[in-house]
Amino acid sequence: MNKLALKQEIIRVQRENLEAVELEYAEFNENTKLKLQDNLDTDDLSHRTQAEEYSQVFDKQIHNISDNIEKISKISFDKKDKIGLGAVAKVNGQNYIIGIPACQFDFEGENFIAMSSEAPLFIAMMNKSINETFSFNDKSFLVEDIH
Repeated sequence: MNKLALKQEIIRVQRENLEAVELEYAEFNENTKLKLQDNLDTDDLSHRTQAEEYSQVFDKQIHNISDNIEKISKISFDKKDKIGLGAVAKVNGQNYIIGIPACQFDFEGENFIAMSSEAPLFIAMMNKSINETFSFNDKSFLVEDIH
C-alpha cells in the first residue's frame, strides 16, 4: 500500500471540501447582501441577524477543514509496527486510518474509515501489534495488518 499516495488523497479530498464550503459561503454572502438603496424593515434586520449566524457556521466549517488539512499534513505516514498516529490498520477486515478526522472513503479499491486519535475505538486498539486482539463494547477485535 502506498501510504504517501493515501495521505495525498486524504488531503486532496479535504481541499476539495474546503473549496466547496468557501464557494458556498461566497455565494451565500452575495445573495444575502442588503443594498443601501433598498428600504429596510424589521424583517430585513431579522434576516441580517440570521445571515450573521449562518456566516459564523461557515467560518467554523472553513476553520475546521483548514485545521484538519494542517493536522493531516503533519502526521507521519511512515511504516508502523503498532497502531498509532499515521497507522493504517486492518482490524476485523476493515481498514482504519488513525489520526485523521472522521470520514469514510474508497482508495485503490478498498474502503477506509478515518478515525480521530480521540475516538474510543482507537484508544482500545492503541499500541496493538499484528495478530493482537482487544475488546471494545463487548466485541473481540483482531489486528490483521498494520502499515
